[in-house]
Amino acid sequence: MTDDDMALTRRHLLASSALAALAGCPGDGGETETATDGDQSAETDTATGTPMTDGPTPADAPQSAVRGSHAPGPPVFTSVGETIRAPEFTGVESNLAPWNPTRDGEYVWSVTDAPNESDASVEDGAAVEFEPDVPGTYTLELSAPDGTHPLTVRAFPRPTSGESRSTLTLSGETTDDEVVLRAAARPPAESEQSAADLAVEFLVDDRDKAALDDSISVEGNEVRFPLSTLSETVRVHAAATSETGRSVADTVHVAPDGTVSHPSEPPAWAEDAVVYEIFVRRFGADVDFQFLESKVEYIDSMGADAVWLTPILDAHSHRDETQPGGPHGYDVIDYFETADALGTREAFESFVDACHERDIKVIFDLVANHTAREHRYFQSAMRGEDAPFRDWYRWEGGTALYYFGWRGIPALNFDNPAVRSWVFAVAEEWANVVNGFRCDVAWGMPHSFWKEFRARIKADHPEFLLLGETVPWQDDHVDFAENEFGMQYAENLFSTLGAIGTGEEPADALQEIVAERRDAGYPDHVTMLNYIENHDTDRYLAGASRAAQRAAGAATFTLPGAPMLYYGQETGLTEMRERMNWDGADGELRAFYRALAETRHAERALQSDADVVSLSVAPEHDRVTGYAREAGGERVHVLLHFGEGAVEVAQPADVERTDRLTGSDISARDGTVTVETAVVLRADALANSDDGDAT
Repeated sequence: MTDDDMALTRRHLLASSALAALAGCPGDGGETETATDGDQSAETDTATGTPMTDGPTPADAPQSAVRGSHAPGPPVFTSVGETIRAPEFTGVESNLAPWNPTRDGEYVWSVTDAPNESDASVEDGAAVEFEPDVPGTYTLELSAPDGTHPLTVRAFPRPTSGESRSTLTLSGETTDDEVVLRAAARPPAESEQSAADLAVEFLVDDRDKAALDDSISVEGNEVRFPLSTLSETVRVHAAATSETGRSVADTVHVAPDGTVSHPSEPPAWAEDAVVYEIFVRRFGADVDFQFLESKVEYIDSMGADAVWLTPILDAHSHRDETQPGGPHGYDVIDYFETADALGTREAFESFVDACHERDIKVIFDLVANHTAREHRYFQSAMRGEDAPFRDWYRWEGGTALYYFGWRGIPALNFDNPAVRSWVFAVAEEWANVVNGFRCDVAWGMPHSFWKEFRARIKADHPEFLLLGETVPWQDDHVDFAENEFGMQYAENLFSTLGAIGTGEEPADALQEIVAERRDAGYPDHVTMLNYIENHDTDRYLAGASRAAQRAAGAATFTLPGAPMLYYGQETGLTEMRERMNWDGADGELRAFYRALAETRHAERALQSDADVVSLSVAPEHDRVTGYAREAGGERVHVLLHFGEGAVEVAQPADVERTDRLTGSDISARDGTVTVETAVVLRADALANSDDGDAT
């Protein structure tokens, strides 16, 4: 672990301690909880206050339908020294598991083929970890109720440096009867290696090898095979490797009609969507679904293409809003019912319909990593080692496990196939109503779970968005883009804009973020969610000026990615979860954000697929920065000022002087323009020029 990794880890651990109170999940205070003592009665259902002489059993728990074989998903690309397990800091060890799990199925793993020098093995259990000990190709076999299923594990040599990861993106086309797949691989910008130094390895999915027979040919970074060999969709995977490590794998699906698609890319509507997040119970004085529906017109007026609601299901903090952190809803008691405080499911669906009438998508906050302590399943599990649902949760001895001591939310056990199937059933229930999931604490759950989750949801709802809370604890956050989430948090942008706002970093630090995002390792089709605040962070205005907030907000709307507004950001709120200030709102600030959304929608050069061109606009001002965006012969210059007052910034004569945000002429003296906080200027005459560095 590098010094930078340690600093990042420490920052997130400290943040997690602070968030425990904000989330309404008190820390453990050094106490020990067992199945028979602690601060809850082991014999009382605290969700209802009734004695638990009889209670639910796992046989009563909803389960998702079995949709196919138990074959354990796509092949695995890894490196020697890298255990195939859940993401760092989760404490979960498993990462290989059967798909379409059944509650009572018997599953056994074994290693059936390995390099000669290998002694690698797998433990017992349905969900297991695996650590290759020498480079090469391994075949694991899963014995399941429907037969045996192979899984290929390709282990590359141990990396020799701590460089950023290479990036690989697959594409494909069909001409006549031939399918051609190409892998575009690039090393990080700071690397001494070139693209020619990267080796690309392709793997046909184990579930599809028979469909392709032996008709596939590989030459360099290309794969070819006859389309006529396909009677069903096949999956092809690839990763790039060099002595410095491997890339995230990318995947394409090839259908019998020749269509080539990326299974994990976000739906088209999400790539440039303006997202409006609402901490539901603080959006007004007395919020329910009817109130939310009355505000759809307002949400639309902010230019929102999607609205993300914090959890709306029946939760302990919705029942008792005096909980620390307020009525947040992340401690769910009933996953199939809406919170009484908000209204009925019918009222929620009426709100969703009202959004859809204005072409606004609805993003549902899915809390699947844990339940509330008050959930009936956990209350049953607390009764002893042989209690029903005991193996649905994670324990250390007799103590339930919680992340970072958040004792209100015990962690579910994803080694148990019944837990996975139950969560699938929950997700399928609500996917029929909404347009996307923001997946809470996605980093706390195994990659193998999310891969099957994505496949299930997207099979029924191809235009569904999966946004993962996969904050970068370590470099492995990028792996969540591998057949899992199509949209990720732009955490580095958030952190950098915050540091610029407080004066810890100069404005030009924003230039570095553009380069860092390029070299993060995400395949090119992954979209980022740009934000300066959300329900888990301090308000930007709590530590920075109004001018800096405007400049930072403008950056989220003018850089690649989907811009997000957190309710009250546009009205001047300064506290994380305070009530929306419908009276006394900062009208000028609100108008500014409306102009940002309108301009983002109108300008082709501000869309996510447009190039970013770095500009040196005012090197003498450490609170000023700028960049160009360019696509299809159109170009805009974005100039940002994080300081007070106004500055004059030199611009070429070919750059227009009308600010696209305000419609005002901002010409100043001697070829300069006046920048207060943010301006967007058309510069089509400079498109395709060598003015700046494109990324």
